[in-house]
Amino acid sequence: MSQPFDSNTYRAIIIRHIDADTTYARVHLGMDVSVNVTFRWAGINAPELKTDEGKAAAAAVNAWLPAGARCDVQTTKDRREKFGRYLGTFFTSGDPESLNDRLVRLGLAVAYDGGKR
Repeated sequence: MSQPFDSNTYRAIIIRHIDADTTYARVHLGMDVSVNVTFRWAGINAPELKTDEGKAAAAAVNAWLPAGARCDVQTTKDRREKFGRYLGTFFTSGDPESLNDRLVRLGLAVAYDGGKR
């Protein structure tokens, strides 16, 4: 994944995380318009929250992006997954590595293509 650069990148404020790969955020669309969006973190699959691995992954996500934190989220235009969540790639200010990629690099999640083969 790459640093956000296109018109599908938005400023967002984290509302809360459900687990390490599902997040509620307030997304700023511009011109004083914001919406609350549920995101599935694109390209990754984190362990279930009831497991020790899932708790560790969720703790990392909460440390990087606590409630109220500002971030950039890059979406795939109008793309939702099977549960209706938008797919998002999360970035913190000044860091070229996405948090999605960081979770995989640290072994807290695995790369995931949505089951496409």
